[in-house]
Amino acid sequence: MIKTKSIFEDSSPQDGKRILVTYAWPKNYDRQNIDSWIQELGHPWEKVENWPKARITWDEFQNYYLELLKKPRLQMLLKELKQQSLKEDITLLGVSRLENKCHRSILKEYLENLK
Repeated sequence: MIKTKSIFEDSSPQDGKRILVTYAWPKNYDRQNIDSWIQELGHPWEKVENWPKARITWDEFQNYYLELLKKPRLQMLLKELKQQSLKEDITLLGVSRLENKCHRSILKEYLENLK
């Protein structure tokens, strides 16, 4: 099963493997609360900086991120993550406190639909 959370939410045993999917490590965040960090599944900061300031829409951001996931070098990684999620619970962690405005929700849906 694939779950998502903000890194600012408390961890729990139900999280399973906690995977940080951000481009940069969050400031002042303790590494012991993360099982792994997959930096490649983050996005360049300038993109995330643009959408809340109305320079791009959330839909444009989603399209950008989905295109990023199509890169051949990420496809093998995504398939491995999908397989892992079939064997054990994983929780994708992002920085945003808003579930519906964070790339982790896009990534979760993408992984759930991956064949």
